[in-house]
Amino acid sequence: MNLRIKRILICLLAIFIIIMLVGCYVIGEPGVEIAEKHLKHDKADLQHIIEWMQDTEYEYVAFERGDEFMLGNVESLPIPEEIRSAVEHLLNHRGYRLISMNRKQNTIRFQYWSSIHDQSCGIAFVIDENGSPDVDYMTLSEPLSVNGWYYYYVDVNEWRVQNAR
Repeated sequence: MNLRIKRILICLLAIFIIIMLVGCYVIGEPGVEIAEKHLKHDKADLQHIIEWMQDTEYEYVAFERGDEFMLGNVESLPIPEEIRSAVEHLLNHRGYRLISMNRKQNTIRFQYWSSIHDQSCGIAFVIDENGSPDVDYMTLSEPLSVNGWYYYYVDVNEWRVQNAR
C-alpha cells in the first residue's frame, strides 16, 4: 500500500474512534425535524404496522434489526404478509433499529437512532389518544404534526440522575 492510502486509512480510523468514544456529542441525535421526515416518508408502512398492533391480542411485541434480540420474529409470528413486509422494509431498508408495542405503556415506538452512551430516539404513536407516550428512560417527548405521534428521546444516564432525587 502506498503511503497516501495508509494516511487516509489512519485518518478514517481516528475519526471512527473519536465518533465511537464521544458519540452524540459530535454528531448529535436526530431531532424533531428528522422525526417529521421519517413520519412523512414511511407513512404507509407505519400505518399498516400500527393498525395490526392495535388489533392484535398481544400485550407486547418487539422487532429488532439483527439477531441479537427478538421478541417477535417476523418469520415465526403469525402475522399477515403485508405487515411482515412493512416491518422488514423499515428495519432492513429504512434504518429503523426497533419497532415495539407495549400496551401497558400506551405506546407503539419506532426507534431509528441510538448511541453507545445508552441514548436513543425515534417516533412514537399513542394507542389511546387521550394519553401520552411512555418509553422506558424517556427524557423528552414532543408532539409531531400528525395527531397521536410524538418524537421521543431516551437517555438512560440522564433519566437515572433525574429520578434519583
